[in-house]
Amino acid sequence: MIRYLTSILAVIIAVGAVAFTKPENKINPLATKIFQYQAPTSDPYSETNVESRSNWVITNLGSTTCSQVNQEACQLLVDATDINPDNTLKSTFTILTTMSAPNVYYVSGGSATAIYNKN
Repeated sequence: MIRYLTSILAVIIAVGAVAFTKPENKINPLATKIFQYQAPTSDPYSETNVESRSNWVITNLGSTTCSQVNQEACQLLVDATDINPDNTLKSTFTILTTMSAPNVYYVSGGSATAIYNKN
């Protein structure tokens, strides 16, 4: 009888411990949007153009379509808190770049949740 009571008590303690455990903080995919780089015709992948927030446009894509080769800017995964109501990037959003070839830059850091470059 004591074994049964001990087993029941162990189950009650386990259920109680799980019930009061804080859930893991996960990124909400609905809270992020994909921005696509729209290269201008003049100096398409220059440092200035890639870092310009106005050259990044929100898309309706459900997933990214760029390779992961750091040669040219392609897409950014942006948190909803960094997006203006008109679907542009906020002025506080930063884009950091690195040169892969003369006058060709890719995104290497900044405010984005994730960075996707291409070759």
